[in-house]
Amino acid sequence: TQESQSGVLVLLAKQAIKVSRSYDLGSGASCMYSEHTDEECRFNLLNVEMNGRFFKRPEQIRKLLTLDLFKPNALQFPTLVLGDFFDSVWVSAHYQFQRKFVRLSPTFLRATYPSYFPILSRDRAYATDHIKLQAVHIDRSKLARKATLHLPIILEVEIQDNRVAVSAGHVLYP
Repeated sequence: TQESQSGVLVLLAKQAIKVSRSYDLGSGASCMYSEHTDEECRFNLLNVEMNGRFFKRPEQIRKLLTLDLFKPNALQFPTLVLGDFFDSVWVSAHYQFQRKFVRLSPTFLRATYPSYFPILSRDRAYATDHIKLQAVHIDRSKLARKATLHLPIILEVEIQDNRVAVSAGHVLYP
């Protein structure tokens, strides 16, 4: 279990977490980064919570994209970006964000907030290359509506590892 500095974002994982850091995006928004590894592959996970006033969102997205995580070659492994994006206008229209990530979360009947009567689509999932969506649905059960403020988005993904293994002393020719 890892918790962000603000205490707002929490990460529960069954797999080993190699690195975990949290970032302040301003006006109550934050991002928690973690690197997961197992015997088969490695991947990055960013848990994002946008917050605050509507017109602060472009600044928060800019801060997210200017983190050291988004410098060229920084995200060496497949990456999932999950979280509460608070609104759809700024993220959907942000060219740099859309260029880096593909949306995985549902686009039809996608409202997740508030859970008791969902009318807003605040929660999203995005991914980089090497992550293939197998299935996605929103848990609209009675239990989910009572237990959470946001309806859970359930994703089943296949992480296609992008590493190439080369034995020492061997040369590969095209």
